[in-house]
Amino acid sequence: MEEPPLELLLLGPLQISIAGRPVLGLVSLKAKALLAYLAAERRPVPRSTLAGLLWSDLPEEDARRNLRVEISKLRRFLAPYLVLTHHEALFKPDASCLVDLYEFQKHLAAASKHLPAFTPEQFQKVVNLYRDDFLSGLRVRAAPLFEEWLALERERQRQAALTLLDRLVETAIQQGDWENGLLAARKSISIDSWREQSHRQLMNLLALSGDRSAALAQFEATRRLLVQELGIEPGSETLALYQRIKAGVVIPLSGTTPVIQVSTPPPPHNLPASTSSFVGREFELEQLGELLGSPDCRLLTLTGAGGTGKTRLALEFCWRLLAAGATFKDGVFFIPLAAVGEGTFLPAAIANALKLPDSPDPRQQLLQHLRSKQLLLVLDNFEHLAEFAHLLVELLQGAPRLKLLVTSRHQLNLYEEWIFPLEGLPFPSQNDLTGWRETGAVQLFEQRARRVNLRFALEDHRDYVVHLCQILEGLPLGIELAAAWVNALPCQNILRLIEANLALPEPQIRNLPARQRSLRAVFQYSWDLLSCEEQNDLSRLTVFQGGFTAEAAETALDVSPRLLASLVAKSLLRFSPNGRYEMHNLLHSFASEKLSPADRQQAQAAHGVYFGHFLIDRSREFAGPEEAQAIAAIGTEIANIRVGWQWALTQIPATLPEAETHLSEGALDLLAQYIPILSTFFFRKSWFREAELLFAQAADRLEAAGFGNLQPATRAPFILGILYLAHARHCRPLGQTQLARTQLTKSLHLLALSPDSAELADAWHNLGQIEQQSGAFPTAEEAYQRSLHIYRMLEQPTGITSNLISLGVLAKNRGDFDQATCLYSECMQIFEQRGDQRGIWTCLINLGNIANVQGNYMEALRLYKEAHLNVQQAGDLSRQALTLVNLGSVAREINDTDTALQYYQVSLRLSEEIGEIRIQVASLDGLGKTHLNRGDLGESGDYLKKAMKIALEANLLPQALDSLASFGQLAFQSGSMQPAISILSYVLAQTYCPNHVRQSAQKELSRISAQMADEAFVKAEREFQGLSLEKVMDRLI
Repeated sequence: MEEPPLELLLLGPLQISIAGRPVLGLVSLKAKALLAYLAAERRPVPRSTLAGLLWSDLPEEDARRNLRVEISKLRRFLAPYLVLTHHEALFKPDASCLVDLYEFQKHLAAASKHLPAFTPEQFQKVVNLYRDDFLSGLRVRAAPLFEEWLALERERQRQAALTLLDRLVETAIQQGDWENGLLAARKSISIDSWREQSHRQLMNLLALSGDRSAALAQFEATRRLLVQELGIEPGSETLALYQRIKAGVVIPLSGTTPVIQVSTPPPPHNLPASTSSFVGREFELEQLGELLGSPDCRLLTLTGAGGTGKTRLALEFCWRLLAAGATFKDGVFFIPLAAVGEGTFLPAAIANALKLPDSPDPRQQLLQHLRSKQLLLVLDNFEHLAEFAHLLVELLQGAPRLKLLVTSRHQLNLYEEWIFPLEGLPFPSQNDLTGWRETGAVQLFEQRARRVNLRFALEDHRDYVVHLCQILEGLPLGIELAAAWVNALPCQNILRLIEANLALPEPQIRNLPARQRSLRAVFQYSWDLLSCEEQNDLSRLTVFQGGFTAEAAETALDVSPRLLASLVAKSLLRFSPNGRYEMHNLLHSFASEKLSPADRQQAQAAHGVYFGHFLIDRSREFAGPEEAQAIAAIGTEIANIRVGWQWALTQIPATLPEAETHLSEGALDLLAQYIPILSTFFFRKSWFREAELLFAQAADRLEAAGFGNLQPATRAPFILGILYLAHARHCRPLGQTQLARTQLTKSLHLLALSPDSAELADAWHNLGQIEQQSGAFPTAEEAYQRSLHIYRMLEQPTGITSNLISLGVLAKNRGDFDQATCLYSECMQIFEQRGDQRGIWTCLINLGNIANVQGNYMEALRLYKEAHLNVQQAGDLSRQALTLVNLGSVAREINDTDTALQYYQVSLRLSEEIGEIRIQVASLDGLGKTHLNRGDLGESGDYLKKAMKIALEANLLPQALDSLASFGQLAFQSGSMQPAISILSYVLAQTYCPNHVRQSAQKELSRISAQMADEAFVKAEREFQGLSLEKVMDRLI
């Protein structure tokens, strides 16, 4: 029998009913919280997670026991709508349920595309879905992790509601439905009364509906609210709208679209949501607005000691900027830099925050991307990267509408820099307590204290709180840490402990500024109140960089989720919405000092081993449907992986005599795990420069330890061999061909000691690519065959197909199309069996190339379009660019030159953005050939010269020769017969000339020879004989 429908209302106070009747028997707050959490998450949740969420203050067994009690209550009333097992719980997705959140999310998803037309009744129903904040009124005591999740989810749903209402307002205006538009705008204001955008919507709609006086009155009400509540005047957009309404510009137009739109989409941003209220700093926020609003101030540095709240102030300013309708139309982006260990990684960190595609040259990529953008970038924790501050000047010079807000413990000493020093929050004076309760420091203490103890009464503890704020000089971090203990200690005891720690006779404390000594005293008293287990685990957690997951902490260091929850509750760790734990930099430094050398060594070893296994687990997902997720997972942990890599290198002895007696097996294991997987990761991300530097430094270290001279049984020569291979792999795309060949030669020598290894096969394959790129096709083919032989013996499909494809390219270039097709077809069968979309794309492109060369353009077009569809789904910009190059070549061949130029221009833009030299050359060459077909000889020459120059610099000799052959055709069309013969004859004389280029050049040369005397032809034919390609191009260009 079908179950009666369950109605669950989450957007507002929680309401549960079955068949229209309220479920009154379910009175337990934690049971209700459990039901709401499962319904909102819409996924199976492990019982361990639920126990930690609601009872993080209890031992694990007690928490699980309490969970069983609450689950039994749910089962009693709601069993048909839940899936409850011994291991997990799930809100049944196919149950007969009406959940307002699901309906709301459905409309939100539709709003991101195109809202359907609503009847007035439907419109009102959608608006009224959001009754109030998510689970408003629900508060679960002694469940800080649930409360934290609830706060984040409330904010997320609130922002989603505002987004949906914005779209509803826009739809109403487009349809001339003023009544429902007003309903949606007023709903927005009821959700967030400080949001100027919503007030502008209401003003505009009132004016459009013909009620001009009400629109003007709404402006005055908005202005009064902002001044009284926030101490700010309305923004420029609001003032401009007011002036237009006052002047009568905004009027209702019957049956037409209104004169002005109510709003534009909000600027993009990546600002992390706040998990706590913001206190004070109104004057500083106003000053920041004035400074960054000035055209003269483009680089503003917030300076101050650690713990003064620089990051929190910067984020609050950005959130208010967005709420007021930010003037930075291209976005406001937050770039955390604490985990960026070296300045060379700074451009990549900024590019990553901007969601730019991976590039081997992120600095150049940034300069190109930001050139025309109107952006605000917030660079947080810049102090350790100050020597690389010149990059900021480069960005500002190249992007005239860019502004930078930097947080740093000290100024950057740049001419362009404006300094904004930040002190602690205002605190009561020792001589005058008038208005003591209104000071920012006291307000912060009270708010944070009430989060952990709802019964906390500030008046009862006035003298202690005031004195505590005074000795901490208003430092927000110290105040938050002190307030976190009011549920366990009276305020006078907290104050006494801090004062006692201020008197500690430690040399490292004496030399600190007074403010830092007070903060350190807070750290010390917080430390003293921890159990021995908590102290030990907190200090060991400092081996992590850039945050960590509960799974990493438990597996690597045996730190339980229960203990992590305890440290979060005491404000010593932060739990982020992305599921990661983070520690404030100052706390990190303090706790790290408490770690003994022996414990540090043990923790670092466990950390390195954990991330070695982490890399191995992710590598199993390479070359399959889960590859993108694996690459993303490694990217999230890259700061920790770099730490693990560097620690492994420090375990390598500095000299050969030491290595012969003190070589660590554990360090060798780690290097063997890290090298190949890191190499693949860097290659997939196109981080060639970082990889080249990282592997070069490691090679120097291992060479100094004499790895190449140690016995093979130690595995040291093998590890040095795979390190040379990794280094060479990343030299090649950077155009460092000779260095790559040298490293591969050394790698092959060492890996030959393991003749049946996949690593030896990989080295041969990479050597084949170097030789093919340099035009030494027979040598390349021999290398590929050696690699293929080993991979077939090992039965490794990935290695087999890599070599078959490379051999197919060689076969196609020499005109053996049947052989090439046979090789690609064999690969396609393997890729389809494995679900390898990257491999399928590779085969489609290469089969399309064969059809294209043979003149079967419709078949080539079909294959290329299928490849384009494949790669669009993957989101790989490098492969997208290459696919567009091929589509452009077909369009050019069928004389659709307009389409060809479009394809080539887009591929050129993408390849420049990601720094892919080979595709840049192909795009420029294609543009040159297309303009040649159109008779645009000047433009054709410019593109071909640029293609030849870049190809020669990167040692892409066959590609350079292809462009040179087209340049010869251009000379012929320009009437320069003798240079045309010289160029085309030179092209034909090169052994590395691709077959299709050879055929085209021979055909063109035959046409010219018929128009020229034999003696003149022979003289021109010998013009470039014996010259290098570089010298030929020097003469021409």
